[in-house]
Amino acid sequence: MKNLKKFVALLLAGVMAMVMLTACSGGSNAETKAKENKMIDSLKTQGVMTASENDNTLRKKTMDILNQDIADAKFSILGATFMANVHVDGQEDQYLTVTATTKYEYGKIMLSLLDFIAKEVGQKVPGADVNVKANGAWSHVCVVVQADGNKTYLAIAFQIENPAHKGK
Repeated sequence: MKNLKKFVALLLAGVMAMVMLTACSGGSNAETKAKENKMIDSLKTQGVMTASENDNTLRKKTMDILNQDIADAKFSILGATFMANVHVDGQEDQYLTVTATTKYEYGKIMLSLLDFIAKEVGQKVPGADVNVKANGAWSHVCVVVQADGNKTYLAIAFQIENPAHKGK
């Protein structure tokens, strides 16, 4: 019985330590907010954005997609995990929601890969010839930055008019 009490106390201490360690976000909220704002400014500079600020209506869905992509990131080269993905939702809706995820340090590269994103949308929505580089084509833009201690990740979600929508 005495050993069981010690074991339970040790287990409880271990659980408390895990809770304390996982509660840390790895980066301050102000730090990730500043990175989000910097990415929004880059999108405005490129002229692809009609929205004037980060869209909170897309935030939860964008965060969910980013968290799933982080959890699914398994491709690793010499210990460095590579994570990049493009999701297209709303094939039946008036607007397609495109979400691109990657590590934050690749964000500038992602911004320059708009043609790639357009091709991905075209592949995931057959018959859609989407030009996401059109001036001011993006509406409802959301940028999410998340840090997990030693890595920072980025998701950019935007809506574009669905050319295949039947309500046109």
